[in-house]
Amino acid sequence: MLFSAVSAIGLSLVTQAQAPAQDPLWGRLQRSVVEIQFAAEVSGVGVLIDNRGYFLAHSNSVSPIGLSLGMIGGRLVSMSVLKTDAETQMSLLRADAWKKEFGTPIRVAPQGSAVGERLLAVTVKGPVRAELTSKSKVGQMRPSLRYAPLSEITLEGLGSETQGALAFNSRGELVGVLGAALAQPSRKAASGFGGGGFGNPDVEIRSLAPTYGPGAVTIGYAIGPDLLDRVVDGFRTPNHEVRHPTIGVFFKTGPKGGAIIEAVMPGSTAFTAGIALGDVIREAGGTPIKTPVDLAVVLFDQRVGGSLELKVERNGEIYDVTVEVGSTSESELFRKSSMFQRNVVFPL
Repeated sequence: MLFSAVSAIGLSLVTQAQAPAQDPLWGRLQRSVVEIQFAAEVSGVGVLIDNRGYFLAHSNSVSPIGLSLGMIGGRLVSMSVLKTDAETQMSLLRADAWKKEFGTPIRVAPQGSAVGERLLAVTVKGPVRAELTSKSKVGQMRPSLRYAPLSEITLEGLGSETQGALAFNSRGELVGVLGAALAQPSRKAASGFGGGGFGNPDVEIRSLAPTYGPGAVTIGYAIGPDLLDRVVDGFRTPNHEVRHPTIGVFFKTGPKGGAIIEAVMPGSTAFTAGIALGDVIREAGGTPIKTPVDLAVVLFDQRVGGSLELKVERNGEIYDVTVEVGSTSESELFRKSSMFQRNVVFPL
């Protein structure tokens, strides 16, 4: 999934705030949130996204054999995994013999959710207070190795139960599904956190000074709302396929900055637009491209079927190029190729 450096941000909630378990929002969410159980243990939480009994959960929350039990609104249901999106590690589950009166589907929060907004996070241990502390982080998703925007969410309390936790705003809209957390409030390096989903040995965990709660807080990371909305929309389609954007190129750092093209997939939209080996992308969608990460984030934020304006340097000249945005399903064979497996370039 993702990794990111942490900034020292406290929470703005107050000590006297209502206990999460007594929050009216939690009362409403119990018709939308399912407690996922496997082998008599609670393995994670999921959220209802469709009246057909479709639930969204992090893949680490579901059974390795794809079958689980779920408890929602006091009702026990059997659940099976229909699809897992390889890019984001989000899983789609279906509850058997589901009736629409059993629960209330949620919607993903619009991009307008504000930094500093008060949230309620639902973990395997129950609800905790939280806050959206950043929408501008960038992280790497695994195993796809693609970079994407992510949200930083700070949760009250210290613990390892936050992976797969669901974060909701005060309107009951889904803000994020946490993929990893930094849960040690000390100034030392962290390595391999996030159960294989995130990880970066150079990440520094800084001492935090929360303004409410028992003392310690946990920093969690979740894919941004646009990407989360894309996953939910894809899961609701008949084939449950999430269509992530791609133009069919691999690229790395250019000798003088920018992103230099290492390979172009035959038949891709970049190939059709005339992008060639050795071209250097200097601007994409009006955003200056100084590093490959800049380009990766711009590309992954596109919509399949749209177009992207590029400024491409070739032999010292700058050209304007318009590239149509395709989907990852069209380039799956290339993504499994030896060039992708070398992990020396960015796949977009």
